[in-house]
Amino acid sequence: MPFLRWIGFTFLLAGCGLLGGCAMESTAPASSEVGAAMQGMVHGGQQPVVGAHVYLFAAGTSGYGGASTSLLSANTVGSDALGSYVLTDANGAFSITGDYACTAGTQVYVLATQGNPGYGGNNPALAMMTALGQCPAAGTFVATVPYVWVNEVTTVASVYSLAGFMTDLTHVSSSGTALAQVG
Repeated sequence: MPFLRWIGFTFLLAGCGLLGGCAMESTAPASSEVGAAMQGMVHGGQQPVVGAHVYLFAAGTSGYGGASTSLLSANTVGSDALGSYVLTDANGAFSITGDYACTAGTQVYVLATQGNPGYGGNNPALAMMTALGQCPAAGTFVATVPYVWVNEVTTVASVYSLAGFMTDLTHVSSSGTALAQVG
């Protein structure tokens, strides 16, 4: 039964979180603040995904199909065409420690790509995500989302909820209008 509650919470978080939230509008002032540590785990099935690239993105407001914005600073582990990233360790764990800035009210999600899911070596086609929701006024997710799970379940919940706003995992955007934000 706890697993079913967790799945329900995941769908609620994904449905209410990214690109609109459960609230009709944000009352927080728009300001960029450096975030505190965010920790999490990337799993593929029952196995940790080792060496996955973990990105932190803000959904765009430039119009449907617009690019998401990478939030991690350049002083992270690495950077590629998608943006800056941190790597998962041998247990699939990752930590983002003050290496990001988000604007209050911005919709944020975690994307994990590549990595070794426990068989056959590195899988360059692996891509999973988790919707975190609106960036809090404090600019940190520690109080609201102290631990992040990225796996198949969070990916299905996030993609199902965001299908109308995304063309791929790095292009999640709405028009920026009040009605689109409610969506």
